[in-house]
Amino acid sequence: MEKINKKNMLIKCGAILLIIVYIVLMCPIDIQNDIFFDIKQGEDYVVNGINTVDKFSIHDNLKYVSHHFMVNIITYIVYNLTGLTGIYILEIILTIMLSFLFYKANKIYVKNSIVAYFMIFLEIFFIREFISQRAQMYSYLLFLLEIICIEKFLRKSKKGYLIMLSIIPLLIVNFHAGVLPFYFIIIFVYLLNYINIKFRRFENEECFKKNLKYLIIPVVVGFGLMFLNPFGIDGIIYSFKTVSNKFITNNIVEFQPSNIYNNILFYMYLLLIAFTYIVSNKKIKTHQIALILGTSFMSMISARHFSLLVIVSVTNMDIFEDVIKSFYNKLKKGVEEKKVEKFKKSIIAILLFYTIVIAFINFAQMEKNLLPNKLYAIDGVEYIKNNIGKDKRIFNEYFWGSLMMLNDMKVFIDSRCDLYTEEYNPQTTVANDWIDALNCNKNYDSIFKKYNIEYVFIRKDSNLNEFLKDDNRYTLKYSDEVSVIYEVNS
Repeated sequence: MEKINKKNMLIKCGAILLIIVYIVLMCPIDIQNDIFFDIKQGEDYVVNGINTVDKFSIHDNLKYVSHHFMVNIITYIVYNLTGLTGIYILEIILTIMLSFLFYKANKIYVKNSIVAYFMIFLEIFFIREFISQRAQMYSYLLFLLEIICIEKFLRKSKKGYLIMLSIIPLLIVNFHAGVLPFYFIIIFVYLLNYINIKFRRFENEECFKKNLKYLIIPVVVGFGLMFLNPFGIDGIIYSFKTVSNKFITNNIVEFQPSNIYNNILFYMYLLLIAFTYIVSNKKIKTHQIALILGTSFMSMISARHFSLLVIVSVTNMDIFEDVIKSFYNKLKKGVEEKKVEKFKKSIIAILLFYTIVIAFINFAQMEKNLLPNKLYAIDGVEYIKNNIGKDKRIFNEYFWGSLMMLNDMKVFIDSRCDLYTEEYNPQTTVANDWIDALNCNKNYDSIFKKYNIEYVFIRKDSNLNEFLKDDNRYTLKYSDEVSVIYEVNS
């Protein structure tokens, strides 16, 4: 018995190690540009307290309401203590927590622990493009926790799960207010099980009906608690402003509709789900199909919502397990048992070796890849610091604004794009003026004069650079393979 326990313990430790190594492999090493403004915004909140005044752009009287102020503060504290390497490690820790909640959610629907474990690899693979140190990681954790609490309460009637469900809106509004409506959408989808549906393979979950009515409690309590944030109603309505913001939906890639080029994994995932629905013989519950169809539609409208589709897919794990068991049983019938076991061990050994090797390669390259020069024009930023100064009025690339903020430079625009649109600051045309000047849609010189621009810091391959290099009103001060800097001749 003791030998069996030791063997099981070794297997569990090996499984955990494999997951951790896999996560390290999946986590992007380069730091996302939003992290830099998170650091500076968090620093301002820690030093000066929570406020709604923008202090990092060249524009006056702009109001900024952070929709994830707690993430700003956490990111700053981690950076202040451990630097960018600590930020990368935080990303790994958050992803490990995400994989743990995926496992706990999988176990609700899946009887076989091995299947629940291996499904983590698939879930992390499909959500990989959204893994970062940004606020979205915290919302993924909270939505998985919400689904776990709902399922546990409906099955076991324990009040503790209702209490946790009631607190989650308070956490979401302070960690990532932009996704707050999705909390209520998930609960209302479960309430659809009240509808009497029996159509071929679709049916409502009868065993839930006893406790479904109590889900109104976290809806009511959570609605009240979400006002407990530093910005009040402004912190709550962020997502509604985003939906109606034309600049964001037209120019920010993750807010644009999904297509085969910007979101191929989404279409692969849809095919996988459709395949499992067709092959499985299990009845599909009302909330399962509603969550899948709803988030699929959201993903088509905005590419970033694909991550939510992956999150809610945990409610379909029983269907995935049914398909896996079906194929495994067919495999066993045609192959000797010893060969099946040998094949399984060989696959596990190869995966373990491969992930460990790749992970060590990633760690070896970590320092030089945290800030890729081609993404952030680091040399150009250094040139500004050493030769131009931090107090100049600079027209800059959107993607480089946050790094300039981190280096204490005032920016024309940065990743807080909502700040520069009229939906958030009435009468503000900064974002539209920026895109018009960069793409030469309008007279760039008049736009620069409007904002008293002294220097232009843009990509070398931009449309604007093609015009400026032949314009004698601008003097080239710096150039590298990524960026160019022009001085505006007075």
